Amino acid sequence: MRKNKGHVVAVPFPAQGHMSPMLHLCKRIAADGYRVSFVNPSSIHEQMVRHWKPSPGLDIHLDQLPFSVHIPHGMDTYAALNLSWFFDELPTMSASLAELLHRFSDEGAPACCIISDIFLPWTQDVANEAGIPRVVLWASGATWSVFETYAKELSERGHLPLKDSDVFDDSCTIDYLPGVTPLPASAIPFYMRITEKRWVELILERCESIWRRETPWILVNSFYELEQITFDSMVKEFGENYVPIGPLFLRDGRDGESAGPENVLLRDQSMESLEWLDQQKESSVLYISFGSIAALSKEQFEELSGALEDLQQPFLWVVRPELFTNFTPEFQTSYASFCERTKALGMVIPWGTQLQILQHPALGGFLTHCGWNSIIESIANGVPMIAWPWGAEQNTNAKLITVDWKVASKLPTRGYFELVPKSEIAKAIKAVTDDGQERAVLQENVQRLKKLARKAILDGGQSLLNLEKFLDQIGQWAS
Repeated sequence: MRKNKGHVVAVPFPAQGHMSPMLHLCKRIAADGYRVSFVNPSSIHEQMVRHWKPSPGLDIHLDQLPFSVHIPHGMDTYAALNLSWFFDELPTMSASLAELLHRFSDEGAPACCIISDIFLPWTQDVANEAGIPRVVLWASGATWSVFETYAKELSERGHLPLKDSDVFDDSCTIDYLPGVTPLPASAIPFYMRITEKRWVELILERCESIWRRETPWILVNSFYELEQITFDSMVKEFGENYVPIGPLFLRDGRDGESAGPENVLLRDQSMESLEWLDQQKESSVLYISFGSIAALSKEQFEELSGALEDLQQPFLWVVRPELFTNFTPEFQTSYASFCERTKALGMVIPWGTQLQILQHPALGGFLTHCGWNSIIESIANGVPMIAWPWGAEQNTNAKLITVDWKVASKLPTRGYFELVPKSEIAKAIKAVTDDGQERAVLQENVQRLKKLARKAILDGGQSLLNLEKFLDQIGQWAS
């Protein structure tokens, strides 16, 4: 076995959407000859071990930190609706992380750096104490990073927390953030509307290490051509090491690695969906997934399922067990009846291999909650979307894909539990699936961005060049 060049410790935010890009980055680092420790809370670690299949030739180890919150599938809906409590619990892992670093040193494999999610600012203190650099990974796009980084200015201008009167005032426009095109106040990330004092403090505290220039590298899972103005602006403020390195998942299968998990696996996945897709017409199926955290009410289910039946739209729908908020016996009967009536039309699965699904030629569109991974994966596979944002920064992402990039139709939703009527859902579905001018525009735009996304991460692409430069930096830290 070859000798490792050095040892990198990766600490993702414990949510599926943040863990996935971190793992893709770790695979790229390991492919260059480094040992990588992928560190998670104990309950997530135990779940990952169940599915973990090490990639041949890649020295990636799973490590755990004791954590009081049981989240085997990653951050759940309860945690998402109690954000300040959850975020205040996360730093309780700092002492254990410091102990882990000491153990690595005692074993003769000291860490040369920590790569951690922007949502884990306490890892900066651990890195400082250990005398090693901390690198920040933004799991979402550069535009969202601007909102976080300039939270203080949003606060000073009265837009953090955002007042309800501004959310519903279409004339209220945010036009002062560097690198961000003017946007209605309603497109400011949902979580910046929360008025709880502690939560606002947490937002303001997150990026202090960036402003203090403690972070030598800031890596973003996006690509330059997608958010060029934003990247140019942030480089002027924070230097040339604020860089796009995505779409990270497109590097999997390159540099010698082939087997192993294509993504973070915290749930059992259905492979039957791929066999079912093989039997469908090209570009005919609507893929529906609300990610790993969002929840729908019984009433919203009935509106969405009714639209699918009325249109006789072929669908592949991810319905994880905790998707619905009120799964009463009566609702269970209604849900089972829908599945039975539509078994010739569509397929319902508890979880799917999304990357493989989006690559399938039967896919015609993707109804998405607008999580960043779903967006970047859909764009890189040339699949037009329907934007149904639920929480976090998903409404900001929805604005980008519907207004700026024009690769998605949009539903009139303000997030969380607001009911979207069947008529509006049907209208959005038809925009993506019916042959017509709107679909043609969406297809043309998404195909153009698909080419740029793939070019960015291939030989000579800007994201790949940035990754290679970063790997050189790790080598200097390890020497």
